[in-house]
Amino acid sequence: MKRCPRVKIDYYTTKIQEFDMSFYSQFQVIIAGLDNVEARRWMNSTLHRMVPFNENNEPEVGTVLVDGGTEGFQGQSRVIHPYKNACYECTLGQLPKVENTFAMCTLASTPRIPEHCIAYASQKLWHEIFKKPIDKDSPVDMHWIFEKAMERADQFGIRGVTYKLTMGVVKNIIPAIASTNALISAACVSETIKILTGCNSSIDKSFYSGQTSTNISPIADAPKEGCVVCSRSPTVEYTVAKDEKLCDFVQRLKKDSNLAAPNIEADDGTYLVGTGFYAQGIEHKLEMTFGQLRESGEFSENGYTI
Repeated sequence: MKRCPRVKIDYYTTKIQEFDMSFYSQFQVIIAGLDNVEARRWMNSTLHRMVPFNENNEPEVGTVLVDGGTEGFQGQSRVIHPYKNACYECTLGQLPKVENTFAMCTLASTPRIPEHCIAYASQKLWHEIFKKPIDKDSPVDMHWIFEKAMERADQFGIRGVTYKLTMGVVKNIIPAIASTNALISAACVSETIKILTGCNSSIDKSFYSGQTSTNISPIADAPKEGCVVCSRSPTVEYTVAKDEKLCDFVQRLKKDSNLAAPNIEADDGTYLVGTGFYAQGIEHKLEMTFGQLRESGEFSENGYTI
């Protein structure tokens, strides 16, 4: 704000999922510099649900999503106009598989690099001793893995195990490069200015690789047919019995609709089923029947959005 006196910045430290639609609807454009796929999917879905439809069932102008992301020397920015071009969900199949995996036989018998020792400590020793998932945000858990990895590295004469590397392997952290972040940030802001002022046409996608090339595409991708977020197909209604458990319905839903991890949300934002962040505090609902959910007030007669 010192450099640009006309700019006003309000900051929040709340999870994005805790704001309701009225908060997001006040913006014409949202720049998303999010750090995980789950949050991006949530934002993409939320902005699509906010779009009003006219009497001809055609979408009106909605909040534009400018999504930016970086991964080491690579980065991308893209503009998503709800119901006009491909949404984030449409392109999930294009995401790279970045998770590091190692053969267990190598980890157990012939470790050669520091990462092997860390993976052995986190994938084998931890589960043998504690029988519970690792809390990757716990310094206690991470320090235990670091110490065990150091012991194994000493056993095989391997150097290079550090606490920072342990965090990187266990949490699959990809180093951030300031120059890449600056370039992608500039691209996102440039597209936002064009959208708000109409001074030029938007560039649908920009791909940057600091080691090889830059690729810009002015041609928008078409929405994917059957996309669960932006498809214009009619709403599908499900009939459930009072004695059917919610967990059994979720399995039926996965099989019928080819959904890997569905979220089920009421219009007021209350979740019946959630995954990841959205599952916190509502896991008990899965073992309840729909009759029990109705009696406890957990189930809405108006239905839920999947």
